Amino acid sequence: VKDNPTTYSWYYDWLPPELTPQNLVSEQGAGQIRACGRFAFFYNHEKIRNKCQQAITRITVGRNQLTIDGDVLTVEPKLNIFVVGSISGGTGSGMLIDLGYCLRNWFQGQRLETTAIIPTPDAFLGIGGNINIQENGYAALMELNYFSDRNNTYNVKYGLSENTRIIENRPPYDYLYLTGTSNQEVSLKIETIQEMMAQQIFLDLVSDF
Repeated sequence: VKDNPTTYSWYYDWLPPELTPQNLVSEQGAGQIRACGRFAFFYNHEKIRNKCQQAITRITVGRNQLTIDGDVLTVEPKLNIFVVGSISGGTGSGMLIDLGYCLRNWFQGQRLETTAIIPTPDAFLGIGGNINIQENGYAALMELNYFSDRNNTYNVKYGLSENTRIIENRPPYDYLYLTGTSNQEVSLKIETIQEMMAQQIFLDLVSDF
């Protein structure tokens, strides 16, 4: 990609020129660099799309009814997709926006509801030397805020063809929960935060509210 900018021109709409090939293919992941996380999403775009489609097929095909204690219940034909991740590192912070919009695009035409559940950066302070944790979180939240305004347009191309372009004025997710770790009374460990997020997903799925 770095050696053939003309062939991979869609990357250069956003890819910082100072990033080296070593940054982009590091075995250490995104290395707390948001652009590297976004590059990974672009580079693996089709693989991620295929995995998501396989997962949707696996849980929906032939699952329009459910039997519980002899009672047959009809399953509502609706997709509820939950994205749980951190915005403190380069990977999650770099691809959160793009993933939300791609999910909308991949499953358009279906009854779809997307929810992102994100722990605030303070959950990871003290881990890995605190490198760019607050900065990555701030940048991701700024972008989320920007695209939550319907006056702003998400316009991104994912391949050579114009058919890969996504243009969207809606926010990346239908619902977004930011999970804090402390208040004036208590400070929670990351393991407790994970349990809270899991309970939130369960309650969203089983509750009518």
